[in-house]
Amino acid sequence: MTLLLALASGGAAAWGLFRLLFEGWDDFTECVRFWLTPDVISWFRGEGAEDWWSELRLGLWLGGSVAAGWGGHLLGSRLFA
Repeated sequence: MTLLLALASGGAAAWGLFRLLFEGWDDFTECVRFWLTPDVISWFRGEGAEDWWSELRLGLWLGGSVAAGWGGHLLGSRLFA
């Protein structure tokens, strides 16, 4: 039961944060592209600020989703234990 609660809370947070942080699927894939590109290359291309902002949004999305899932797991383990 705790696994279902963790997946539900993490999925809901991922969906909500996605809608909040990204304009759409293309914006998300561009953030992943910046995440995979070394920072030095982005700075030489003149995309340093965009790289930083994209990686921040991706990190917030991923961290918030994992934190919500972890919180759902902890809550479920206390309620159903």
